[in-house]
Amino acid sequence: MARTSALTGALAGKTRSRFLTAEPAELACQQIDSGRKFREHLDAYVADLDFEAVEMAARRQALRLAGRALEQRLNADLAPKTFESVLGPLLSKWAYYHSAQCQSG
Repeated sequence: MARTSALTGALAGKTRSRFLTAEPAELACQQIDSGRKFREHLDAYVADLDFEAVEMAARRQALRLAGRALEQRLNADLAPKTFESVLGPLLSKWAYYHSAQCQSG
């Protein structure tokens, strides 16, 4: 008769047990140990992050992207000018069209 081991863990707030033979039980223990080590490394990495700096960098990039999108939209319709917005300085200029038929712009 094969020797069995029980793995016990919490699932949805209840304790569950599963009986495994020796080889799968050893593999499961290795996987659990690897998961715990990974979690320790992750916790150490996250503890060193400066979340305020990450948030500010993400916000800065998002505002640049929004500024470029607004700039492109405004360039389709307005006369050339530069103005300041909450997204930063924006340049607005007339769009240039060239007619191949009459050779003029």
